[in-house]
Amino acid sequence: MNEMEVGSSTLDYEDIEQFQNEAKESLKKANGSLRKLFKDAINKNGIQGMHDVLKHELNRWKDVKLNIAITGAAGTGKSSLINTLRGIRPSHPLAAKVGVDETTLQPTPYPHPQYDNVVYWDLPGVGTLKFKKDTYVEKTDLDKYDLFIIVGCGRFTENDAWLASEVFKIDRQVYIVRTKIDIDMQNEMSDYAERFQKKVVMEKIRQSTTANMEKLADEMHLKKAVVEKIPIFLISTKLHDVKKYDFEDLQKTMTDEIPDIKKEAMVMALSTLTLSAIDEKMKVIKERFQKMWGAITVALCIPGINILSLFFVEGILDNEMNMYRQQLGIDDESIIQRNIDVNNLDLQMTPTSKWKQFFNTRSVLKNILFKHNFLCNGK
Repeated sequence: MNEMEVGSSTLDYEDIEQFQNEAKESLKKANGSLRKLFKDAINKNGIQGMHDVLKHELNRWKDVKLNIAITGAAGTGKSSLINTLRGIRPSHPLAAKVGVDETTLQPTPYPHPQYDNVVYWDLPGVGTLKFKKDTYVEKTDLDKYDLFIIVGCGRFTENDAWLASEVFKIDRQVYIVRTKIDIDMQNEMSDYAERFQKKVVMEKIRQSTTANMEKLADEMHLKKAVVEKIPIFLISTKLHDVKKYDFEDLQKTMTDEIPDIKKEAMVMALSTLTLSAIDEKMKVIKERFQKMWGAITVALCIPGINILSLFFVEGILDNEMNMYRQQLGIDDESIIQRNIDVNNLDLQMTPTSKWKQFFNTRSVLKNILFKHNFLCNGK
């Protein structure tokens, strides 16, 4: 088995070599444009020019604004969903206020704790005193949001169906999220313990929710296609329940269906509560690694500046590796928090420690230096 020494520990290469090989294959496909971009930058402004171009390429997603609207009646779990999507507890200083009364009196933004270009909006429910149906579109400025989540528990209403039809008019994706499914499950198990089956009950509730929305559409003379196209997710908004129901599917669907120009921002903002979120983050990290690898190998291949490049490259790698660790929840702060989560919330520890070892600046730099002559020769 191939291994690399990192400090006093040994690094297993099985997964890591696959990761690096995929990144290098992607680099080969993009060699013409990507490497030329970095070469031109170095020729014009030296290694600082390369750094500026690389920084721009890696951080373009931070200039993309992503607005996610979450609406529904009071007590349905809007605020809890906003907190869980951001991976924070109700006690967090940036958490949305949780309550059974109507606490949303106007559209309220809740930026991501680390990335303020990604904002979750708590919208007042349709038909409240200040947000009647005939002025709702104008007062909430529906067109500013990239996607919508309509939250309910139990039966959905005419107002929910009406809002879904309005969202379709502006060509945005909308999802129906039925919350408090954990309570539904507990009630079903209590009443019918001898024949309780989770999958059967989930499907029964899903069909009931679909029938509920279709009936509303018929009564309101809405197009049937409006309802048929809306994905339905059954979730608990509690952090310790994210792996039990449809929360992971909701995250993945949001990521898959967001416009490409905003997808990286969406992925970066995902909380690392599910394996699918980690998979999506790894795809983005591979693309970033490709760009970083291309820039660094170009710099190291220029005669006469290799020693200077080493110090500069290590600074670039430090920042990038720290970002990788944070994104995957394997930085020191996240691990401390996750240890609390594991004890109290039964969350799974992922990814494994060998990824933390891999995302170590000196181990990556050592690997690049080992192979940079091979890359300089264009082989």
